[in-house]
Amino acid sequence: MLYQRGRHHKKVSAIAALCVAPPRHQVKLYFRLYAGRDIDTRLAIDFLQNLNQELKAKCCLLWDRLNAHRAKKTTAYLQTAPQLRTFFLPAYAPELNPVEYVWSHCKMNPLANLAVHEVTDLAVVARR
Repeated sequence: MLYQRGRHHKKVSAIAALCVAPPRHQVKLYFRLYAGRDIDTRLAIDFLQNLNQELKAKCCLLWDRLNAHRAKKTTAYLQTAPQLRTFFLPAYAPELNPVEYVWSHCKMNPLANLAVHEVTDLAVVARR
């Protein structure tokens, strides 16, 4: 028997950084998943703080124009973290964002046709 839930808008939101370390052969993906939540300014700042602690190096962040990335609180935090420099990608240019290719691969390969009953189950599978 196949159970179906219609008209639900539950989702798993993700925030990530794809980091390339010198001499450009070491690539790491740092990410967080949030079941049933949107990425807001507080979550973006929290991610940046943790990323900054993990990397302990000067970073150049290329990111999309999500409202949380452009918020006054985010800008204020970045002023306290001079080792994090930010540059915005052009508007509506997901093809320039390498993290979008990671999400596309996950959606089309390991997560394609996956049926889960709860959004938290989806987050667990996506995290793996």
